[in-house]
Amino acid sequence: MVLELCAGGELYDYIISRGKLSETEACSMFGQICLGVAYIHDQGIVHRDLKLENILLDENHNIKLSDFGFTREYQPHQLLQTKCGTIAYSAPEVLGEGRYFGPEIDVWSMGVILYVLLCGYLPFDDENDYKMQWKIIHEDVDIPVTLSDEARDLLIRMLQKDGSRRPTIREILSHPWFQTSSAKYLDMLSAPRPALFTSAAEQQLFASLQDLGFAVGQIRHSVTTFACDAAGAFWWLLLRKKAQKADEYPTSMAQVH
Repeated sequence: MVLELCAGGELYDYIISRGKLSETEACSMFGQICLGVAYIHDQGIVHRDLKLENILLDENHNIKLSDFGFTREYQPHQLLQTKCGTIAYSAPEVLGEGRYFGPEIDVWSMGVILYVLLCGYLPFDDENDYKMQWKIIHEDVDIPVTLSDEARDLLIRMLQKDGSRRPTIREILSHPWFQTSSAKYLDMLSAPRPALFTSAAEQQLFASLQDLGFAVGQIRHSVTTFACDAAGAFWWLLLRKKAQKADEYPTSMAQVH
């Protein structure tokens, strides 16, 4: 099995090393988390185990969602019932006796993540799992007054006990806490994905893979379906290498001239 190396490690370790983040840094990271979760929701998939340990960072601190072991396809308005995930990040309805809507429990987990980013500790915590569950189901969240009014308001909305009152991902990104970043993130959600095999770099790479013996149809299938095979691995690794070289090019040229 070949997996992408996320040199920045887990977001959990990043927070442990810093205690908590400024609202500016938290906003940047949380915006990326929102984009990732919005993407899987748009594909009709719910994660169901969002937590700091399942969010990875690359060398540039870009966010990568991981561990899709509890993911489930869902239809709009479809109720789920499997009890899964991590207690500290689980929504009240998951810990209770009833069924639940998938996207709403992901939003709760994201609220817990945002709380930890800003505060450095969990909103509901106890060494005893049963006591922790009771707190999540029955107690109101205590939000430090040191946070901005906008941050406090967003956390209150995301950590609503009633899942139907929680905001959607797009409503989260439209919240005043994101300030000037809101329009950027919303534009990214609505922007169409660029067509594959159209850039000069991709066309060069396509020809290179053909020279290595890969058939045209095989390359197209592997890339468009994100297949875990040799053609797909060569494609994405070499494309990333080309992108890294392109980033280095302006710097080297500036030094020459």
